[in-house]
Amino acid sequence: MTRIAVTGARGRLGGQIVRLLDGRDGVEVVGLTRAMADYDDRPALVAALAGVDVLVLVSSDGEAERVLRHHLNLAEAVARNGVGQVVALSSVDVDVDSPFCYARVNALTEQALDEAG
Repeated sequence: MTRIAVTGARGRLGGQIVRLLDGRDGVEVVGLTRAMADYDDRPALVAALAGVDVLVLVSSDGEAERVLRHHLNLAEAVARNGVGQVVALSSVDVDVDSPFCYARVNALTEQALDEAG
């Protein structure tokens, strides 16, 4: 059984992903919400990703530095739990030196996930 966690499960996109995965043979879907695993709560994120094989990372929202902090917290939880695969919603032209704040955030997120293994 493959255990797949989806962040933002109560949101529009996260909810659609959960519904698409739900009921598939050999798949257990864990819908993560802020009530159980807030992006700012590192211990809760680590606990929520225990036993997870795949994480679908639906980006946090808000100001760029806040989003980056949330994504780095998730990358830490991924590393601590040995999550084998992360599917992250990102963007084209990610670049840590980009003047566009979210291109920088996505580049740093991808870098942190790469470092998480």
